[in-house]
Amino acid sequence: MLVTDQMVQAAFDFMVEQIETAASAAAEKTRADGALKAQRARLFLEHNGTVAEREARADCHPLMLEAVERKAKADHLVTWHQKKEKHAIAVIDAWRTESANYRGRERIG
Repeated sequence: MLVTDQMVQAAFDFMVEQIETAASAAAEKTRADGALKAQRARLFLEHNGTVAEREARADCHPLMLEAVERKAKADHLVTWHQKKEKHAIAVIDAWRTESANYRGRERIG
């Protein structure tokens, strides 16, 4: 077998242990998305000029750049959890396939 029982157990353990952390990451992403939009709107309203000038000033403001960084970190964490979960599921699926194939060979042999 290519996938060991220990690998499958680790995959299950990861999925159970990370439920709260993944949910928190998703909530932080939602907060960061909202904060980014709100920060952009506040900065836009603080400046004068054409719409394009106001948008440019808002987008270049250090507070806006901080909000973008917060959103990027939140996006990264959510993506990390999604990829790790997909990996865990792939390990479990491979184990199930190998187990089924092994049982099939036992019946034939």
